[in-house]
Amino acid sequence: VPDQKLEEALVQMDQKYVTTCTAGAGGSTAAFFVAMPRGDDEYDVQVANVGDSRVLIGRPTVGGIDVLVTTKDHKPDDKWERDRIVSAGGKVRGGRVDGEFSVSRAFGDRDMKKNDAKPPREQKMIAVPDLQRLT
Repeated sequence: VPDQKLEEALVQMDQKYVTTCTAGAGGSTAAFFVAMPRGDDEYDVQVANVGDSRVLIGRPTVGGIDVLVTTKDHKPDDKWERDRIVSAGGKVRGGRVDGEFSVSRAFGDRDMKKNDAKPPREQKMIAVPDLQRLT
């Protein structure tokens, strides 16, 4: 799946939920991967996450398994995240967006996405995933 298409699909999905769902204002983080075979026991892996959900990949070794952490938590204290949050009219207090949320990216949480002057990718809370490819 092309990274840009996957990112756009997730942002659109979030926008649809935020603008049409009337059953509450909850939210969720997410992590996922797509593994495409490319040969004998070899795969191209695409990994994505939003928030603090994680993807770990285990690779067998002679002595057991090596575990690779493939995702990075999206925290309000990260400089890029903090700058975006403040630019959208939010505050980071105690490592939380507006003193409430311990993650800076999530699906839903529509109350954090109400700045009409900002597009979806520039709100206090965004649903833009980090994407990685591994072989």
